[in-house]
Amino acid sequence: MLLSKLQSALFFEIKANENITGYDISKAISAKGLKWSHQQVYRELPKMPLNMTYVPQEGKPDKKLYSLTCNHEAYEHNQDLMDTEFLLCYPDVSLTSIHLEKLEKELELLAEMPEEPVVTYRTSAVKLQIESLTATLKKVKAND
Repeated sequence: MLLSKLQSALFFEIKANENITGYDISKAISAKGLKWSHQQVYRELPKMPLNMTYVPQEGKPDKKLYSLTCNHEAYEHNQDLMDTEFLLCYPDVSLTSIHLEKLEKELELLAEMPEEPVVTYRTSAVKLQIESLTATLKKVKAND
């Protein structure tokens, strides 16, 4: 299943916190500064191949706990949707490496363009993204 950007965020939150509620997923995503509503999160969860466990609660609806299926190959991230902001929140080594390659190619193309304020600005922005992602990737690899 090719995941949307929100579904990729859900995947990474569930992977980091097995047996997590939709509410807790939504809070974790918001804490990272990403802007998806509770409603959007709850709408996407049933569309994903997830395990769901019901926990009875007295006087309340049953709590739903989500976990990933054993088959992680069922989850395919859409690399075209993975931007720097997302990857700084969810620094997957493979996805971040692919995005870094794209940024480096963009930097090469920018170097061939005439010097204009917009090109200078974009060059600075791309260099900053490369620097941030490279530092994040080093931290992730050091923790593995």
